[in-house]
Amino acid sequence: MSTPDEKARALVWAGGFLVQISRNPSLPLELRRQATVIARHFPTIEDVGRLPTQVDLLVPSVDRLSQRGLETWCNDLEQGPLTDMTRLRWPD
Repeated sequence: MSTPDEKARALVWAGGFLVQISRNPSLPLELRRQATVIARHFPTIEDVGRLPTQVDLLVPSVDRLSQRGLETWCNDLEQGPLTDMTRLRWPD
């Protein structure tokens, strides 16, 4: 069973993976376009940081995911995480 932190990390990594796919010109055009479409509706790192954990639902005083924790998860993302400021061009 996944913990809330593991689920949040998976969302951050998946968003970063969508950015990486959409910006990689060596991949097929249709795949890059599909990644761009999905990324436009995928939770950003800011969205993930605002998600309550299961513990938050039981004990409202528990802090949400720390900013430092979110930044640590981004270290291995080649193109960085998907953020509110990420602008993905339509691949051509």
